[in-house]
Amino acid sequence: GEAAAPARLWTRAAAAGRDDRRLAVACLANTARAQLDLSRATDALRAAAEALALDPDHARARYFRARALLALGRRADADEAIAWLVAREPGNPRVLELEAEAARVP
Repeated sequence: GEAAAPARLWTRAAAAGRDDRRLAVACLANTARAQLDLSRATDALRAAAEALALDPDHARARYFRARALLALGRRADADEAIAWLVAREPGNPRVLELEAEAARVP
């Protein structure tokens, strides 16, 4: 449907940008975000993993990976991903919010 259009567009943009690694990583991170918006955590995790395979230090991809892991109930993996983000972006309000959200999950 129309709600899935952004995810499809970012996926196509990532494929088109394979020759430009930075563009591909940004598009894949945005694909992960769009998939999360659609409550498709598994697809979000896949897109984030593809982005991180190209750039392991991409903070946005790491953030969306952490959100996807948390949504999938993979608490230990999510905690590890969040710890990476907190260490590298200690004052980022989105990271701090995610850390607080994870703390509320049993």
